Amino acid sequence: MGIVGNVKFVLQSQGQDLATLEGEGWSTWDFAVKDGLGSEVARITRGRGGLATSLFRDSKRDKYVAEISDLPQGPLRTLAVASCIAIDTALRDS
Repeated sequence: MGIVGNVKFVLQSQGQDLATLEGEGWSTWDFAVKDGLGSEVARITRGRGGLATSLFRDSKRDKYVAEISDLPQGPLRTLAVASCIAIDTALRDS
């Protein structure tokens, strides 16, 4: 099952918008977490294993890499980590 179009989620803490989780296209399976100013604070990418792996996606065996910068602190850092886990869980079960 694929994601159609670009996906964008707002990450909130105590009712305040702190960041967004943005898909970077329906075919790349890469995501960025951006703070309120639009600066990237985390990146989630699907591991690459050559052309065959990229063409024939198997969500049960995909590996994701999460890179979180030193910039986010407090609730923003927690939301960045949580979004990385949520993406892996959502795509693994799709």
